[in-house]
Amino acid sequence: MKKGITTYGSITAGTFLIAAGIYFFKFPNHFSMGGTAGIAVILYQLCDKLSMNAYSILLNFLLLAVGLAVIGKSFSLKTAYCTVALNVFLFVFERLVPLHGTLTNQPVLELCFAVLLSAAGSAILFYCQASSGGTDIIAMIVKKYTSVRIAGALFGVDIAIALSSGVFFGMQTCLFSVLGLIGKALIMNKSIDTLNQSQHCLLVTSKADSICSYITTDLHKGVTVLDCTGGFTGTEKKTLITVLKPAQAEQLKQFVQQQDKNAFLVITPTSNISGRGFHAAI
Repeated sequence: MKKGITTYGSITAGTFLIAAGIYFFKFPNHFSMGGTAGIAVILYQLCDKLSMNAYSILLNFLLLAVGLAVIGKSFSLKTAYCTVALNVFLFVFERLVPLHGTLTNQPVLELCFAVLLSAAGSAILFYCQASSGGTDIIAMIVKKYTSVRIAGALFGVDIAIALSSGVFFGMQTCLFSVLGLIGKALIMNKSIDTLNQSQHCLLVTSKADSICSYITTDLHKGVTVLDCTGGFTGTEKKTLITVLKPAQAEQLKQFVQQQDKNAFLVITPTSNISGRGFHAAI
């Protein structure tokens, strides 16, 4: 229950960031950086009978229905939750904070916030193994019926939307949209690496029993124990290998210093980890 609450709390926070980026920065500036938000911007230009917000909500629910029908049981409940939550946030923003133009007269500044909020929110969702739906669903459907990978399909859909904005809003908006799409991808990848950040710890010690007990009992992590021999001294010792979160690695370092001042400890940052107790590498 606690894990579920934490996961869906994180998903809700990530979806909120995406919605804020869309409503306050993408829509007013006509940034079409892919996704249903980008399609909504173009649809509004073609037919302004509905607001960009309304077009986005309709598209999201339409794609959600298609995803449930086509992809079926493998369609993630988390993706469905994100889609609903995103539309709820957009609806609330439109009612509570109606916009009649851009927040500032600095499009580059607003592009930065549009990219940062969307990238951070998407990174949180991918870390929780979820997505915001929208064109992600189109990519899932393409993947189901072709050999195209989801990442390639998604980028193809998004870049097509970004480029098409030039037809309706001019070259400047098109270039802003393409730049934002590329920036979002770079920042999102970096954010995912940061969220996945762990510390690979390799320890050579003569106090293996007490340190192993600390790792398994206090830090609640697994540890591998290997026999080793010092190449210079010939002394028999133990090598401990474990992977911890950054805060846990610092706790282990302090504990080792108290238990064995002659211990040899190497801590290496890593983010490409899969296995029990860790998210699969994204």
